[in-house]
Amino acid sequence: MRNNRRNRYDRGISWIPFAIAGGVVLAIVTVVVIVLLLQPKRVPINVADITNIQPKASNITKVGDYYQYEDADNHMTSHLAIDVSSHQGEVDWKAVKKAGIDFVYIRLGLRGYESGALALDDYYLENIKAARKAGLNVGVYFFSQAITREEVEEEADFVIENLKGHDIDLQVVYDFELVQVEGSRTLDTEGVDYTANAIAFCKKIQDAGYEPMIYTNGYFAENFYDMTILSSYDIWFANYNEQPELSSGFAVWQYTEEGSIETAGLAPLDFDLIFVKDQREK
Repeated sequence: MRNNRRNRYDRGISWIPFAIAGGVVLAIVTVVVIVLLLQPKRVPINVADITNIQPKASNITKVGDYYQYEDADNHMTSHLAIDVSSHQGEVDWKAVKKAGIDFVYIRLGLRGYESGALALDDYYLENIKAARKAGLNVGVYFFSQAITREEVEEEADFVIENLKGHDIDLQVVYDFELVQVEGSRTLDTEGVDYTANAIAFCKKIQDAGYEPMIYTNGYFAENFYDMTILSSYDIWFANYNEQPELSSGFAVWQYTEEGSIETAGLAPLDFDLIFVKDQREK
């Protein structure tokens, strides 16, 4: 009889380990859910919805320090962005997010305008990790000083290699600019086919599975690029007038280089407007 009682007692407590295990699992699941809920929310974006337009001046409005664009007739809207490099130093990305900035283009690297050497931006790795952790959508740009097809393809390969292990949400940007100072390798570039170079970079980026974009300003677009050809790619247009115009249209408008986010200690700062097809339910 004692054995029977013991067996009944053993059976009675046999559920306890399972109950404890179930409680542990529930606690773990609860913690995971809380952590996920506390993660910064990333604004949904499909890079394919970013498109070149010639924005209507009447649809550009300013709210506080920021511009926005709404064109209900053509189902277009906008997202505010900034672009940063080592010139901004260490960035408080949580403060940037709290200031209402959800998009950023980060300089990945550059070619030296005198040496011609390739280099990562000093803050690239820190910026891309911290910006995404803070919930921003990220794109990257490369400051090019390529004067040959071989150099521009080398730059594209450098970008692709250094994007490995990092998720991005926006375009990869080819940013060629003339540096007109003594000793600059772009001081005299007669015969350089700038349009062909931009295309070569973009094709390599596309082949690697990314969406390319070309940065330019009005002077360079008019005098050095064939925009009728390049307009098949997204264009990032630097123009600090309130009514920007580029015959080929543009997908991103850099509208100031003197912006600031005081709560993040960022000044001066480039601000950009990304033009995107409005997919919101009407």
